[in-house]
Amino acid sequence: MKKETTARRVNVAEGVADLVFMTVVMSVGSAMFGFSVQILMTICCAFTLLIGYRCGWTWASFGDALKETVGGMVPMFMLILGIGFLIGGLCYCGTVPILVMWLANMISPQFILILSFILPGLMSYCIGSNFAPTGTIGVIMFSVAQIQGIPAGLEVAAVLSGANIGQYMSPLADNPNMVAGLMKVSTYDLLKRSYVITIPSILISAALFLVLGMQYGGAADAVAESVGAFSAVIQSNFNDNILVL
Repeated sequence: MKKETTARRVNVAEGVADLVFMTVVMSVGSAMFGFSVQILMTICCAFTLLIGYRCGWTWASFGDALKETVGGMVPMFMLILGIGFLIGGLCYCGTVPILVMWLANMISPQFILILSFILPGLMSYCIGSNFAPTGTIGVIMFSVAQIQGIPAGLEVAAVLSGANIGQYMSPLADNPNMVAGLMKVSTYDLLKRSYVITIPSILISAALFLVLGMQYGGAADAVAESVGAFSAVIQSNFNDNILVL
C-alpha cells in the first residue's frame, strides 16, 4: 500500500530559511551577477517548493492553493485592467495631453510638487484607492513636472505619497475596513484613532514638498521655452477645446 503523508504547517526555522534564501538570491543575483528577475524568482520558487515537499505538500495541493489564490485576485486584476483601459483611452483621445498642456501653462514650477501631493491625495481620499489617482492625475502631474524640469524622483515621491493617503484615511479604502473587521471595531472609530498619526504625517510631507518645490522657481525662460514647444506639438496633433475633456 502507498504510504499516506500528512501535510503540516511550515515551522519558524523553515519560514526564516525561505525568507533568507529569497533575500540572498534576489540581492546577490541581481547586484553581483546581473541575472534577470525572472530567473531569480524561478530559483526562489524552486526552493519554496522543496520546503513544501519537506512539509508533506504534494504537487496537486500546490496547484489547488495556487488556483484559490489567483481566483481571489481576479477582482484586483480586473480593476487594474480597467484603469489601464481608462488611461489608454484618455491618452488616445487627447484628454491627458490637453490637460498636461493647460496645467503646464497655468502652474508655476514652484508649486508642482505640492500640487502633485495634494491632488492625488484628495482623489484617493474620495474613492479609497491608490491605483486610479496614480494612473490618472498622477500621470498628468508627472508629465507637467517633466516639461517644467522637475526631477523625476521627487515628482514620483510626491505623486505616490499623495495617492496613498486614501489607503489610510478614507472609509472607502480596503485597508481600514479590513483592519476594523479583524479588530471588530467601527471603521470610523479606527480612522479617528489613526488621524493622530496620519494628519501630522500629511502636514509634514506637504511642508517638505512645498519647501523642495521653491528651489525650482528660477530659469523661467527655459521653462517657458520648453512649455511652448510642448504646447505647439500638442496643438498640432489634438483639438484644443473643452469638449476633449
